[in-house]
Amino acid sequence: MRCEGMEVGVVASSSGAKKRTRKSSHSRFEVTRHPVQLDDIRDRRGYSPVDWAYDDDQKFNVVARCRRRLEEEDVDGDNDGESRSGGDAILLVGHVDVVPASNDDGWSAHPFDPVVRDGRMYGRGAGDMKAGVVAMIYAIVALRDLGYVPAGGGLTICTVVEEECTGNGALASLPATLAVDVAMGEGTRTAVIIPEPFPWIVTAQLGVIWFTVSVTGRPCHVLSTSSGSNAIEGAYALYDSLRSLEDRYNEPRGNAHPAYVGIDHPVNFNLGRISGGNWASSVPSRCEFEVRVGFFPGVSIDDVKRDVETTMRGRAGELGLGLDIAYRGFHADGAVLLPGYVDGTIDVDDESGDDGSRSLQKDFVETIQRCNRLVSSSSSPSDVGDGAVTVNDSSRELPLRPVTCTTDARFYSSLFQDPSKVVVTCYGPEATNIHGVDESVSLKSFRDVTATIALFVRDWCGLIKDE
Repeated sequence: MRCEGMEVGVVASSSGAKKRTRKSSHSRFEVTRHPVQLDDIRDRRGYSPVDWAYDDDQKFNVVARCRRRLEEEDVDGDNDGESRSGGDAILLVGHVDVVPASNDDGWSAHPFDPVVRDGRMYGRGAGDMKAGVVAMIYAIVALRDLGYVPAGGGLTICTVVEEECTGNGALASLPATLAVDVAMGEGTRTAVIIPEPFPWIVTAQLGVIWFTVSVTGRPCHVLSTSSGSNAIEGAYALYDSLRSLEDRYNEPRGNAHPAYVGIDHPVNFNLGRISGGNWASSVPSRCEFEVRVGFFPGVSIDDVKRDVETTMRGRAGELGLGLDIAYRGFHADGAVLLPGYVDGTIDVDDESGDDGSRSLQKDFVETIQRCNRLVSSSSSPSDVGDGAVTVNDSSRELPLRPVTCTTDARFYSSLFQDPSKVVVTCYGPEATNIHGVDESVSLKSFRDVTATIALFVRDWCGLIKDE
């Protein structure tokens, strides 16, 4: 389960490992490295416990911020005829780690030698989420090539580590990524887009915990197996006992969340790794296995741990097995990202208890939808950038729905941020077989997402000429 075994993208191998800050000669972006410092995050909400160290020169976040100048006022934006005057900010976040892969798993080509075939790119991380990271960066490159940059301090780009196992990278990056530029003011509203491989607007995500179970049996020779206790067989029995808990979590009358109504079996448990024994003719005395457990938003991590431990300890006692449970890796809360859209729509007339978060969510979603419609309606890439087309075809609307996994978006939800000032979703290129064999991403979808993000930057925070 150690994250040292995970592959890290090109950001981690960029030149100048000791250099902390760099300003590009082609823009006003200030680029800084932010290593994960355990002493800074271990007591924060959202921290996932680890038993490994962080190397500043090999595992770090990168933050690029476009600094606003006080004299900037000429903003080019298009918000149905109303410019935002550069008053709102955008944060684009993507992770650069990927899950392990081996050519022995049955890939049609080596997982780390990308192949383009039939309009798709195949390779580990192509969908989750190298394509999304490239899309968010090249959206800004495309704007710059057209002679524009985001209005002053309106844009921050961040690549983070360890999304696939802890989220500690994103947690460590929060002070830098959400710091409001003094030139923008405290009233700034920040829209966060994470281009994970979901070609829809994500409204909610599940919570996830990881834990390792160590099972102790009684060793003996196979000629007298009845006098021993097989730890490997016990491990399977213990994991099987969790199935009843998984079923209970999925019961509509149990802990079901409104965001997941109509989704079949949204909560999943997974036995990810198992090892044990040292000799074919000896009853194994020890076995270790690792489990991923999902749960709905609103369910506390402590309650999930209590359910897991009560279930497994009861079964271990029945079988006469020793049991130890250690929590390492994900301690991720479930999160509703867009509370106003839990059922896919928003009641704009319902202002009960609204602190500004409903109007922020509405502006955010409608801006993404408008930009997506413009891209979807264009017959060629050259039609995308001038903003002259107005499209109201509802058939081109992006769906709004939850995901049955976790992402770094939880750190930008109302669990951690003021929902009247920060709004977040995941929206990115269409991909298949993420975490599986022959992972791939649609190159057309990648292009469309890139263009949609570029238009979103134009409409949300405005553009200025890059002079």
